[in-house]
Amino acid sequence: MHYKEIAEFLLSHGASINMQDKNGEIALHHAIMHDCKELSKFIDDKIEYLAINLLAMKLWNKLRNPMDFNDLIELLLSNGADVNAKFKESHSPLHVASVKYNIKLVEILISHGADVNALNEIDKTPLDNVIKRESLEDDTDILEKLKKVRRILISHGGKLR
Repeated sequence: MHYKEIAEFLLSHGASINMQDKNGEIALHHAIMHDCKELSKFIDDKIEYLAINLLAMKLWNKLRNPMDFNDLIELLLSNGADVNAKFKESHSPLHVASVKYNIKLVEILISHGADVNALNEIDKTPLDNVIKRESLEDDTDILEKLKKVRRILISHGGKLR
């Protein structure tokens, strides 16, 4: 039996599309993380409402190489994920994407209403973190990306604390 048939069977017998597992993840998360495109599309077509305010927490480890996850994040945000959800050290998704110099993800998050002046637990904004990262970086390619992220944050009202 294929994943789509299993999902159809479960849904036809009253299973909730938004049932969370012990980690707070729903079927859509699993479908995307495991690249089940057919199941992911099926679930996306059936979604009633996504209660996903754990976006940052669930993607913390995935953001080590965030360029691979822009589509996933766009999908989650388009379905109601909280763009300003805080996680470890009270970082927002924008804090993480900024210091990981993921320009596209920074733009996606801002376009979905990310707070460019959100504070983490040590009262630092994404811009504060980018500038600190710039001061520690030797790689010229990474420095250029960080500078672009800095310009994007400033152009959207980002301030230093």
